[in-house]
Amino acid sequence: MTYFVTGATGFIGRHLVEQLLKRDGDVYVLVREGSLDKLQGLIDRWGPEARDRIKPVEGDLSEPRLGVSDAKADELREAGIDHFFHLA
Repeated sequence: MTYFVTGATGFIGRHLVEQLLKRDGDVYVLVREGSLDKLQGLIDRWGPEARDRIKPVEGDLSEPRLGVSDAKADELREAGIDHFFHLA
């Protein structure tokens, strides 16, 4: 399975991601540039496996197409997201 989560650095989102890491598959998380350090701290807390499975997607909900670059959008299409969680 492949998951996409908005709001992963928030209170509910961080708990959801922690639970998703107990399942198989990668977890793509939409994150603003200013929250990348916060996400890195959470990844460190979630453990070594999270470093390989958490895939940050830099963007912004207030932008068209979530502010995601064309290259990253292509990567997401290729990944084939199975479940989308909107918590932002």
